[in-house]
Amino acid sequence: MIKFFRNIRQNLLNEGKTANYLKYAIGEIVLVVIGILIALSINNWNENRKTDKVEIKILQELLSTLESDMVFQKTQISNVKSSISSSKLIIEYLNNNLPFHDSLDFHFGNAFNDYTGLTRDQAYQKAKSYGLDFIKNDSLKEELTWTYEINTDNLHRLAESFDLYYNISLAPIQNELFVSTGYSYDNYFGILSPLDFNSLKENKKYTNILSSIIWKKEEFLLFHTRRYHRMENLVRYLNEEIESRK
Repeated sequence: MIKFFRNIRQNLLNEGKTANYLKYAIGEIVLVVIGILIALSINNWNENRKTDKVEIKILQELLSTLESDMVFQKTQISNVKSSISSSKLIIEYLNNNLPFHDSLDFHFGNAFNDYTGLTRDQAYQKAKSYGLDFIKNDSLKEELTWTYEINTDNLHRLAESFDLYYNISLAPIQNELFVSTGYSYDNYFGILSPLDFNSLKENKKYTNILSSIIWKKEEFLLFHTRRYHRMENLVRYLNEEIESRK
């Protein structure tokens, strides 16, 4: 092909057709430039396709992690509600001088349970290291940041506060007033049986601690519930973002 164009140029020069030669040379340059531009365009298109595939994969990993985390988050909400209900039930029994029942042992342990929630943020950290600017939906970026950073930080602070409260206030009174009598899969502290149920009714320190636990658990519940609703928004935004790139 190169030899063919060279022969054309040579013939034009030999025939003295300088004007035609210049036109031809310019045309040849234009063709070369067009060829280069086409090649660059194809290369850019291929690179963009590769980039899109990487970004879609990141979004899909976020979606997959999020959907499984929502199941866990829903369980956490249910567990916190259960713990609050156990505390309220015990207070009702103690304040109303109701007789002891074996079923209370589960609630004595469940009242102390701490459900802070776990955040699997590997997919988010991967997206963050890649750069969240690739996400076109600003609402999606905002929800991701809130769920995996702001809300998670708040939950961690609550967890640290509750751990401190447990070590200072709950653990001593638990060891003083209760004995562990069994294990329950749904109950981290297992089955706790009071050493003396009647004297427990008169123990205002214990009932005050239960009331404090309820307040702290309701704060947990607020953040867990908000996080779950934000996750619902995230699932919708992620699906929309993925579909827009296909």
